[in-house]
Amino acid sequence: MLISATIFSSLLIHFSFLYCINTSYKFELKEVQLVYMRYSEMMKQAEYIRDTMYKMMDLGVKGDC
Repeated sequence: MLISATIFSSLLIHFSFLYCINTSYKFELKEVQLVYMRYSEMMKQAEYIRDTMYKMMDLGVKGDC
């Protein structure tokens, strides 16, 4: 629950950050895409860590660890 709230809040911050870049500073689209690609990679890693933690918790509860 805490992890999904963290991911949601980071998504919210990310999209507001992209909005600010796109409107206030008029950066080129390539720079915005680069930021988005880096963020997407970071989110994939966070999802992998989350899934791994859930698997470890499931194994611990079942006693298979």
